[in-house]
Amino acid sequence: MSRIFKYDVVTLIEAIENKPCLWDKTADCFKDKIEKEKAWKDVCAFFEEDFLEKDKKEQHKIGKWSNSWEMAKYP
Repeated sequence: MSRIFKYDVVTLIEAIENKPCLWDKTADCFKDKIEKEKAWKDVCAFFEEDFLEKDKKEQHKIGKWSNSWEMAKYP
């Protein structure tokens, strides 16, 4: 069974490209876990207006696709 991705993939890629700490291994911020967490929150907030107002459990549920991104980057 395939899952439907509710966000525009091109827009998602562009949002992630704007956050080098999520993808650029040569960037100083790449190893900064706090910076990465903030960047993922920014990306999620871009797609979900009220993301930052949601509780941590709901934020985790919304941001679950970030784990898929990590796996897709490093096959």
